[in-house]
Amino acid sequence: ENICYEVLLEQVPRKLLNAIVDVIVDTLCSPTPTVRIGGNAIPRAEVCRRLRSLNQMDIYYVNDSLKRETSTIHSLCGYILARLYEAKNLSDTYYGRWARQDMSKTLS
Repeated sequence: ENICYEVLLEQVPRKLLNAIVDVIVDTLCSPTPTVRIGGNAIPRAEVCRRLRSLNQMDIYYVNDSLKRETSTIHSLCGYILARLYEAKNLSDTYYGRWARQDMSKTLS
């Protein structure tokens, strides 16, 4: 609901968007007390809190991260989960920097 699935389909490939949703649902429904993200065991409650707070811009951030990744991704689900987990902290910075770069090109 928070991610505006139908709107996201205009910019995010359906297969990728479904994979993102699957990772979110699988993580929210997991019975384990911790979730491993980037080699760290993080309390499931913390991970779930962050996943529940995601919005459309956070999903765009994950999509853009995948597009820009140049190294081999060994675990797509693990990569997606890590990007989702960090999205709230990094997407504002990421898009702010992108907007500043775009504005500087326009003003040049």
